[in-house]
Amino acid sequence: MLTMIDEFSRTCLDIHCARHINADEVITQLVNAMIVHVIYAMTYDANALSTIGANLQQFTDHQRV
Repeated sequence: MLTMIDEFSRTCLDIHCARHINADEVITQLVNAMIVHVIYAMTYDANALSTIGANLQQFTDHQRV
């Protein structure tokens, strides 16, 4: 089971259940959650997309993805 929780708001972003979850499925679920929640955040914050994009870039650079 893969669960994604927003650390700030403590809301559940995604729950994905499967017998086996590989890296591609994790990335797919992350992208799906980001699409849904970035669009939601953009309605409240004009800079949300650039902020999330910068944070994602830093994360992927750190993880060497």
